[in-house]
Amino acid sequence: MDEFIDILTSKGEFTGETALKSEAHKHGWFHQTVHVWFYTVTKKILLQKRASVKKVFPNHWDVSVAGHISAGERVEKAAIREVKEEIGIDIEESD
Repeated sequence: MDEFIDILTSKGEFTGETALKSEAHKHGWFHQTVHVWFYTVTKKILLQKRASVKKVFPNHWDVSVAGHISAGERVEKAAIREVKEEIGIDIEESD
């Protein structure tokens, strides 16, 4: 899904500009992503296998959940949204 994301400087500072995710990738513009790592009580990391239709690294193992932070979205809200979208689990900020 193409969405608007905030564009950052190489130092991670907001530029005040937004762009479609596809444009940011095309031009190599810096932008935020979120990674959520799930692990078991025995400290084993739970990974996700990327879909075969992904353009980048199809069928490869990946972080539990990852995604882009939408323009103006808080990191915590993006993490909660991505977990629900990717693996169907409802979490809270306190989790």
